[in-house]
Amino acid sequence: MKKFSLALVCCLFFSFIKTQTTYTVNTGSYYYNPANLTINVGDSVVWINDGGFHDVNGNINSITGQPFNNPETFDSPPTSSTGAVIYGHRFTIPGSYNYDCSVGSHAASGMVGSVLVQSVLDTALILHGIIDFDLPSGGATGKAVHLYAVKNITDLSTYGLGVANNGGGTDGQEYTFPQISVTQGTHILLARDTGAMLTYFDSCFSSFDLVLQATNSISQNGDDAIELFENGSIIETFGDPNVDGTGEPWEYQDSWAYKDTNGTVNFSGGMWQMGGVNCSDGSTTTQSSNCPYPLCISTPPPPPPPTNTASITFQVDMSQVVDNFNTPELNGTFNGWCGDCNPMSDADGNEIWEVTLDLNHGDTIEYKFSADAWTIQETNDPSAPCTNGDPTYTNRVLIVPTTDSILLEVCWGSCSICSQPPSFISENINGFRVYPNPANSVINLISNQNIDKVDIYDMYGKLVSTEKIGAKSYNIDIKDFKNNIYQLACLINNKWYYSKVIIIN
Repeated sequence: MKKFSLALVCCLFFSFIKTQTTYTVNTGSYYYNPANLTINVGDSVVWINDGGFHDVNGNINSITGQPFNNPETFDSPPTSSTGAVIYGHRFTIPGSYNYDCSVGSHAASGMVGSVLVQSVLDTALILHGIIDFDLPSGGATGKAVHLYAVKNITDLSTYGLGVANNGGGTDGQEYTFPQISVTQGTHILLARDTGAMLTYFDSCFSSFDLVLQATNSISQNGDDAIELFENGSIIETFGDPNVDGTGEPWEYQDSWAYKDTNGTVNFSGGMWQMGGVNCSDGSTTTQSSNCPYPLCISTPPPPPPPTNTASITFQVDMSQVVDNFNTPELNGTFNGWCGDCNPMSDADGNEIWEVTLDLNHGDTIEYKFSADAWTIQETNDPSAPCTNGDPTYTNRVLIVPTTDSILLEVCWGSCSICSQPPSFISENINGFRVYPNPANSVINLISNQNIDKVDIYDMYGKLVSTEKIGAKSYNIDIKDFKNNIYQLACLINNKWYYSKVIIIN
């Protein structure tokens, strides 16, 4: 493959600044963006490297090994310099150009692009689609022309169309657009029956920015050439006005023609893709036909670049924290111990708080749990297996795995789950009572002071129920509890009161 020196590429790039228009294509992991360009003869394209090792190869197709059928070849040496110009090229020959990245398997992974070079330099309006659908409404309702504004147009009425019927030669301009302005990038649909087209295009109808009602001069029958005029002169032609298109490669009977760089038919320097004769017969929408209109086919986005991060979910059990708090948080080396910038949440109210962060594979991080911007923080044992062993700054340690992971819940200040309730003060202090005991449907609580919270633990020390109360008496529904011995803890005036309860249902 022919290669150019970096110095030559740089010289080409600076020389292109003086051309009519210079387009930029960003290049990265398995993508060119935009992947498809429509430009004019004399315009230039510059490819910029967003990152990675890439080139611009318009010579040999990296997938098939066959030469691209381009009007002229072009290619560049690869580069890995982020932000650097990979290549620049001025297109002086009209036609359709295809290219890819020849590095490794990049092309096979979707790193391909195209440039459609128009032969008309000064026009702002081009033909984009010729339509002769066979609609259920019949007659001329399926006839339309799709146009595209490549530049801002102050007065659309300077343009018009003509239909050369049956190969009889040009009939001149037969339709003149209304005196309105349109902006660059506008898709225009000129249709004989806009209502029928609305039904047939269905959700895709919104892809057209401007819909115009055509006169009966838009009368193509699938074998007729279409001429685009500007100020009374022909500037673009689809088909041959002097040839009946029946049986020709550009016939579009009950079908469509669509300007596309992958097309096989060339008129006025543009490549056209053909839907296939009679392909819309019997369909009610273009999406249900044998040839959906290309504007209505969504192009899948390029594959995402490979990632070197994993989503890690941290969980901490706050059920045994005596200090008042509002929101626990996760702090560590990954966030500069920032305080409350990674708050945790407890969506189901079970006092297991969690937060999920994207962390780099293989990083060794230190972290700990705190709450309310370091108002309180856990105290860890430096001899515990999950810590760094530092007796002064005892933090938890994790080597980030390569896959998304949910870490096991741990008790505040511990490497393991909360295995037992906190230390409790005995029953009958401050008038605290629990009755009946044994109980079979309801447990009654009473105290001289407000009961703030009630936790119920099973005989293995697992928290099975928690309720916030704020009253001196409360009834707990236990009909769904299994027969067993439970430990009941009530938080009253920042102290825990304990009672064993036997539940028999």
